Amino acid sequence: MEGSPTSPPEVSAGWYQAFHWYPRIIAATCSFYGERCVYVEIGVWRCFAINEIAPACAEAHGVDTNPRSGEWMPPGSRFWNMRSDDFFPAYDGAQPHVIFIDGDHRYEQVRRDLENSLRLLREAGIVFLHDTWPRDENDTDPQMGGGVWRLAEELTTSRELETFTWPRFPGLTAVRRRGEGLGRGHLRERS
Repeated sequence: MEGSPTSPPEVSAGWYQAFHWYPRIIAATCSFYGERCVYVEIGVWRCFAINEIAPACAEAHGVDTNPRSGEWMPPGSRFWNMRSDDFFPAYDGAQPHVIFIDGDHRYEQVRRDLENSLRLLREAGIVFLHDTWPRDENDTDPQMGGGVWRLAEELTTSRELETFTWPRFPGLTAVRRRGEGLGRGHLRERS
């Protein structure tokens, strides 16, 4: 069923509960950064996640190649109708605290999105990768989780980054630069 221009298409409550648990984690993370939190989501699709996360943020940006996605963006957010490779050099918003990557699931693209996100991310920020816990081989299809799980596994051996993966389908992995906790910078931002 199609949604209205102000709300995403409807889905069953069972589907939403089973597969859409991760926005609450991302929204809670955004709340740690306080009322000035800046959030970027790569691959908003039907805007389910960004509609749940944006209220915890001062600024929210959504990126997707499908122009219809812009119809379901939350009020006050900014929609970027383009590929992520074009978005990163064009971005002119405040430096994000949190970036959620759920766009093109091919390994090479998600790796590029992560590298670009880490360059854009402010100090002590967090990047989330979606679709990092496939149930079986079918979930690694490019239309499903693609190669995101492979990247998440590779990151576990990184000397520069630290990760944590929630081991529940479809999977969510938090990535941050090693040694960068929330620090005390977030306290200065609130004053």
